[in-house]
Amino acid sequence: MKQKVNHAISNNEPLLCIGFQLHDFSLSDLSISKEFTIPVYFSGSDFFVYADFGAANFQGGAELLHNPMNKYI
Repeated sequence: MKQKVNHAISNNEPLLCIGFQLHDFSLSDLSISKEFTIPVYFSGSDFFVYADFGAANFQGGAELLHNPMNKYI
């Protein structure tokens, strides 16, 4: 995941994490920039236990669509 986030930020590309299964996900655990100037997509992804985006700056917007497997995203 770290490489995917770093690639998207470094190349000014959208971060596409569609259909991922993420356990205890926290952007603050990544030692890379959390500045997203291009859209981020987590559509249909499953976040198990918790997902923490508190350290992120989504300037390009973020799509965290409700997934029927999870009560909230």
